Amino acid sequence: MAITPAYCVDEEELTSLKSLLEEGNDEIDQDIADAMRRHLSRAAELQDMEILLPEEVEWATGLEGTARQMAREMGELAADIRRGVAVLALRPGEDAAVEGLERQGALADARRADAEALVDATRRLQEKDLRRLAAAEHRVDPAWLVVVKGMAEYLDSALGDGHAPTPEEVALVAVMEGRVKGADGSMARLAGRLRRGAAEFFAARLGEEEALVGALLRQADRADAVRATVEAFMDSLRRFRDAGSSETAKVTTGADNECQDMIL
Repeated sequence: MAITPAYCVDEEELTSLKSLLEEGNDEIDQDIADAMRRHLSRAAELQDMEILLPEEVEWATGLEGTARQMAREMGELAADIRRGVAVLALRPGEDAAVEGLERQGALADARRADAEALVDATRRLQEKDLRRLAAAEHRVDPAWLVVVKGMAEYLDSALGDGHAPTPEEVALVAVMEGRVKGADGSMARLAGRLRRGAAEFFAARLGEEEALVGALLRQADRADAVRATVEAFMDSLRRFRDAGSSETAKVTTGADNECQDMIL
């Protein structure tokens, strides 16, 4: 990476760097340092857990991105400070600013190191969970899938035979729809996460992790199959419900017409 010479630092940038010496910046840095310690402590606790909850994996995934950005920004800030110090050190009367900025540069380096440690910690958590998912025998109970497929076939067959759903059946279908709602989305997210994990965490180590990558991709395919089954079931439920609603509308319209005739 090219390094900008110290003499390229303009007065506006020097003024901006000196603002780091204003009162209150030390307190802000301390707050950041405390937050980083809390995050690292929680990551260490989660590393000792056998199974991570979905929200804990989400926490690690989101925090990795934040920590990665912070590491980059703190590294850039430390480099800017060093260039500014190199210029100010050549000017008379700037000893206090140089000393203060050197301290701020050391703090920026420390926060960068903390952020890099947090990136490593959160990635270890994600890798641990991906390994568990790769080894999982079933993400969804196979018996449940058999029931779902059978129910979809039954509903479609009933409609094909001309069955008119009753209000009670429509109400039951609404209950079933509510219970499976969202399962297709969660399976789609899982499949995406498994494929991204295989690519981002293990593809570069394909020689030693080839079996793991294959297992993750197979689990992603299974998640896709479950999603397709749920979507087909939801379609069957909607068709059955809509057919029942149509029949109810016909009955209601007929009754309204009879009442109108009586009034006339």
